[in-house]
Amino acid sequence: GPLLLAAGWMIAGADGPLERRDPVQVPAFVAEEAGTRDQARTLVLDGSTGEVNYSLVRGAGARLGDGELTSAAGENENLDKVVANLVAGSGADQADQLGGFAVRYVLVRDGAPRQMGRVLDATPGLTRLSQQDGTALWRIDRQVARAVIVPSADTGSTSEEAVAVAAGPVDIHTKVTGGRQGRVLRLADQAAEGWTATLDGAPLTRTTVDGWAQGFELPASGGTLDVTYDSPVTHTAWLWAQGALALVLVVLALPGRRRDVDDDLPEEPVVPAQAVAGEGRRARRLRAQAEAEQSADGAVPPPPSEEAPVADIPQQQYGEWEQPSYAGAEYGTYTAGEQQQYQGGYGYDQQADPYQADPYQADPYQAGPYDPYAYGGTYEAQEPYDPTYEQQHGHGNGADSERPDGSQQ
Repeated sequence: GPLLLAAGWMIAGADGPLERRDPVQVPAFVAEEAGTRDQARTLVLDGSTGEVNYSLVRGAGARLGDGELTSAAGENENLDKVVANLVAGSGADQADQLGGFAVRYVLVRDGAPRQMGRVLDATPGLTRLSQQDGTALWRIDRQVARAVIVPSADTGSTSEEAVAVAAGPVDIHTKVTGGRQGRVLRLADQAAEGWTATLDGAPLTRTTVDGWAQGFELPASGGTLDVTYDSPVTHTAWLWAQGALALVLVVLALPGRRRDVDDDLPEEPVVPAQAVAGEGRRARRLRAQAEAEQSADGAVPPPPSEEAPVADIPQQQYGEWEQPSYAGAEYGTYTAGEQQQYQGGYGYDQQADPYQADPYQADPYQAGPYDPYAYGGTYEAQEPYDPTYEQQHGHGNGADSERPDGSQQ
């Protein structure tokens, strides 16, 4: 069904209406010679027994777009007559007629009738060069060039008096020498209004040669020759119109902007304005005011934060500095009997203490605070504590007994 036809078309490709062929339609040396200063051309013949097809090509062969240019230029009846006489075998010298169209080679394609090849072999002025893969090539035994200077308009382009001029595919920019008066520059191109020529900047008069070829009248002096072809205004305007239409089509084909808002898309977060380096104070103040108004309108004020409790700082007792700081002052002094009791508990001999002080003598270190600036002053002695010592333990100063200051031994 249609599926199989589509698969076959994808594999084999389309056969028409276009097909790919070798871009080089003529032998390589013919294409190379066509690019020289003479700009020689090749006449390609093809067809069947009852019909002959021909094309006049330059370079490697016909290119895409040459058919449209040929149709726009119209048919050349003179070339039709020359080709008809050539394949008919009239026996006349066709070399001079072909040279007027700058034809240097005649190529017969594979598939053409064999009779056509035999006729060309019998035509004077043609020499067979090669035959390969069914394609045969003949050469014209004349001097052939696209642009030549002839003594007069009646002189043929292949005559011995014709002088070839270096030319390009279309325009001509070269130097010519002086000659006789009345000479003519002949081009192997159809006469048209777009052709213009100058010699050292002076315009040349146009003329028609052989009833169809473009020509210009040259003076006897030489100089710089410039030949150009300008397209008609209507053709140029049509090209500009086509370009404008193509541009409009490209613009219309571009994707347009999306107008529908998609509600499913997440909303973009609001980013506050960032401070920019170099802004003035007024700009920052206005921006801060705008942000404050926006937050006051839409945002809920946060709950007040609880203040952290203040840590209590203990009050310093400044009166302690007035009190005695000696650790043993509250215990008073020891008596000799008490010393003997403690010494007896450890089991060593009692010796007389040569430094035993008066039990009721005031401690010199228990006086008031020292005043470094009170030189010569007197110290007020503090009253001693009650000498009575209260025993808290029932045993002596053993391993588990307490010292008088309350610490463990």
